[in-house]
Amino acid sequence: MSENKRALLIGNNDYRSKTKLQFCVNNAEDLGKKLNDINFQVTLGLNQTYKEMNELIDEFSKQIRSNDIVILFFAGYACQLNKQNVLIPIDTDDSCIDVETTLRKIKAQRPLAILFLFDYCCDNSMIFSNIKSVRDSCLVYDCTADKSMDNRNSLLTSKLLKYIGESNLTIDEIIYDVCDELTEETDNSPFRIGSYRKEIYLNTNIPLNSSAMKMKWSQNGAVVAGGLKDQLSHPQGVFVDDDHQCLYIADTKNHRIVQWNFGADCGQTIAGGNGDGNQLNQLSCPRDVIFDVENDCLIICDYGNRRIVRWARVNGREGEIIISDIDCSGLTMNKTGDLYVSDYAKGEVRCWKKGENNGGGVIVAGGNGKGREYDKLRFPTYIFVDNDESIYISDSWYHRVMKWTKNATEGILIAGKRGICNIEKELRTPQGLVVDHEGNVYVADSGNRRIMCWPLSSRQGYAIITGHNQFSGLRGLAIDRDNNLYVVDCYNNRILKFDAY
Repeated sequence: MSENKRALLIGNNDYRSKTKLQFCVNNAEDLGKKLNDINFQVTLGLNQTYKEMNELIDEFSKQIRSNDIVILFFAGYACQLNKQNVLIPIDTDDSCIDVETTLRKIKAQRPLAILFLFDYCCDNSMIFSNIKSVRDSCLVYDCTADKSMDNRNSLLTSKLLKYIGESNLTIDEIIYDVCDELTEETDNSPFRIGSYRKEIYLNTNIPLNSSAMKMKWSQNGAVVAGGLKDQLSHPQGVFVDDDHQCLYIADTKNHRIVQWNFGADCGQTIAGGNGDGNQLNQLSCPRDVIFDVENDCLIICDYGNRRIVRWARVNGREGEIIISDIDCSGLTMNKTGDLYVSDYAKGEVRCWKKGENNGGGVIVAGGNGKGREYDKLRFPTYIFVDNDESIYISDSWYHRVMKWTKNATEGILIAGKRGICNIEKELRTPQGLVVDHEGNVYVADSGNRRIMCWPLSSRQGYAIITGHNQFSGLRGLAIDRDNNLYVVDCYNNRILKFDAY
């Protein structure tokens, strides 16, 4: 039996014996539109009297079936009367809707999952404090229904509207995001009671035809560079050059860039290698490297010297400083030759147009100070730009990957949220990342020692390569034209290849 999705939304503004509320009707109407967009059967009740509200709840409860996902939302006044939690209709303070009775009516129909949302005003902060957790249901409540950040919706509802329609988020994830962001931005802390035995999605939209969903990779990586004494020392960046059949490796502690041909037993120094220093023939702890095909040269993140260097791929004796005074941690280039560089100290990514040297570049992500908000970055490291000039950023400090579309003023959360977790959908100190031609995002999840994939348009990631025994210090990540993955295993001083099949 397929599930149905049902929602009852009640918003009361026009109280007869209390101060009228401003946002409750808007809350119910706007949330109803959002839920209707994701195929909920929405029942809407506005400015309800006791009789209307009681009948509406009774009729809604009778429609519920055993496999349904149910949402009950109330915005208005609520309080405790004689130790009972009650919802107040617009016409009376004496005849009210008992919350526990209402919840029992819905639970009696044995739906698959229930989400109770109460966005209310009250003089008694003890409301709902005595409600016990019930399996396969979640109750979220907040007593600031008369407060707003946008003069349209209350605090809680504004965040519900942001997250409740997102695809491939469980109810748990939605509520976490709502509560976390509301607390962060307003110092207001909604309360949650309840749990679910399994993951319940309100809007499932995983692209099952994605290559990432069909493809698999070998789970034991083959060492294709380094691994033997003194070959590499704490490498951090890798670039795959399919045309020249080789890898370019930022060999960080050896202060050089190494070219390692496919199948070779050793690599060749092609940039730096003259000790740690700031002369034009030297590098200092290079962290990342890319190949500029048009100009047949390497672009190097010369981390220790706070500069970006261009170096001829063939017979390059010294580099050319193209950007100075920058705390670079990652770089990438778009198809037209524009250069993107992440600056971890400033929490931003800048773009230099093709042929532009030094100068300030243009901020294309972050640049609004450091923070968790979506218009900010905390510690951007590795970056990637796709054909639409959208920038993907490993914001390592906040354990997330952000996407900034062209000319956007804030980013979109692509992967991760909470961090310091090893559950399937989370990240811990993400590092290298790459996006394939279908838009699937691959991330080196360093703290959890695995490679993760987020299929296009999905917030549900999954581990494609695991192995605590084979990774120590995941850093750069690259993909070749056959979708084989190359992983920088920093502390083991090697590059691993995982074959796609």
